[in-house]
Amino acid sequence: MKAKLFMLMLLLGFMACSNVDLGQKIEELGKKMYDPATNRIDEKVAGEFIQTCEAYAKANPTDDKSPDYLLKAGETARTMKNFTKGIALYDRIITEYSDHPKAAQALFLKGFTLDNDMDQQEQAKTVYESFLVKYPSNEFADDTKFLLENLGKSDDEIIKSFEKKPEGE
Repeated sequence: MKAKLFMLMLLLGFMACSNVDLGQKIEELGKKMYDPATNRIDEKVAGEFIQTCEAYAKANPTDDKSPDYLLKAGETARTMKNFTKGIALYDRIITEYSDHPKAAQALFLKGFTLDNDMDQQEQAKTVYESFLVKYPSNEFADDTKFLLENLGKSDDEIIKSFEKKPEGE
């Protein structure tokens, strides 16, 4: 209960800050999050980064930076192996910012996370197919087709399929 109250107070405090303050805090946390000496992410700082990105988007829903920050938060959550949180953030972009260029990337990353990180091929297939319908010309379309064609295959099976193809294909 105390933790939830603290998080609520922290969120309200972030919302009271100006856009510049929150944006600045996001940049600072982003720089502090990764420790090159240990080659690891500081999970506490990363968690604060994610919360600050979410607070920015909540306080500034129409700001063009909001989907960018949410995408960075989703990627951070995925890096921390918090796949459910990452997908929730991708879904938020897909739903709330469907016309923003980052919506396509969020949809792709959702499928990729389901496929590679969560081993949920059927859900990934649905997301990949949806991506190709919505964004057939997107820069990730070829990657999506490749992933869809190789869904459920092991790395060895994919390599063998390349070896079997005649040159020029």
